[in-house]
Amino acid sequence: MRAPHPSPSHPPDPNRRTALHRLLVATLAPWLAPLLALPWTSAIARGPASETPKVLLGSVVRLHDGDSFVAQLDDGSLRVIRISGIDAPEREQPGGDDARRRLATLIGTGVIRVEPLKIDAFGRTVARVRIAPPQPSGDVGSLTDAKSLPDAGSLPDAGSLPDADKLLDVGLLLVAQGLAWHFTRYASEQPPDEREAYLRAQAQARSARLGLWRDEAPEPPWDFRSRRRRERRAQARLRQAESDAAR
Repeated sequence: MRAPHPSPSHPPDPNRRTALHRLLVATLAPWLAPLLALPWTSAIARGPASETPKVLLGSVVRLHDGDSFVAQLDDGSLRVIRISGIDAPEREQPGGDDARRRLATLIGTGVIRVEPLKIDAFGRTVARVRIAPPQPSGDVGSLTDAKSLPDAGSLPDAGSLPDADKLLDVGLLLVAQGLAWHFTRYASEQPPDEREAYLRAQAQARSARLGLWRDEAPEPPWDFRSRRRRERRAQARLRQAESDAAR
């Protein structure tokens, strides 16, 4: 049986389609115009606003280790702060207690300036932390020797912080004293001038064999944490194997 011939197909008329579009726009325009003028619709069109992180002032409530602490801030919040740009030795590592004591000396009393950058995977506020120059000298160079640091009581009281450009970067001070590593994993997140300052401070501390650099081959804290995780997993597997064998 012969298949029937298909009926000829006619391409759509472009003029007719254009006319339909114009009619649709003319019909809906009076209804859409008021909606598009609303603030929430313009915000959707623009996308989420990029907010500059608020700079906060506060005081330290409790130290965790050489690079993190709990602070009471002037926005009423109580936050765990992780100092940006550095990684201090863990407390179980050589130099861990030294880093924590020096951090206590720098920020334990007085006002700190917290410049939030992000929230990390542990819910901590990663921030640049600044303090007023210790009295009577504000020379950063005088702070590179751990023994020359002033007592925490010489730091300013509430409301006495000078202008931001006169404040000292706590993370940079710790790196310069050989009490923390420059956290190069996140160096790309630092402004170029800050990154260069941290790299230079670490190179100088290492050359002068300050702090953790007195050790010929200090173990970076990120390697220490990774090694500890591997050891814990191996111990867990061993305990499981012993438990299975005892059944």
